[in-house]
Amino acid sequence: VPVALTKSPVVGLCDQLIANHLIVSAALVLLALGVGYTVTRAITRRILRLRDGAV
Repeated sequence: VPVALTKSPVVGLCDQLIANHLIVSAALVLLALGVGYTVTRAITRRILRLRDGAV
């Protein structure tokens, strides 16, 4: 019984750390996707504008 008592909080802590890690990773991925989308859109708009200017 003492082993289970000492083991339980550790398992809970590990689960919490894993959950936090997943949340942080998901947030970073969303941030990266958002930045990439914004940069790509800006570059595409600039290229289209240059192409229109050239024509």
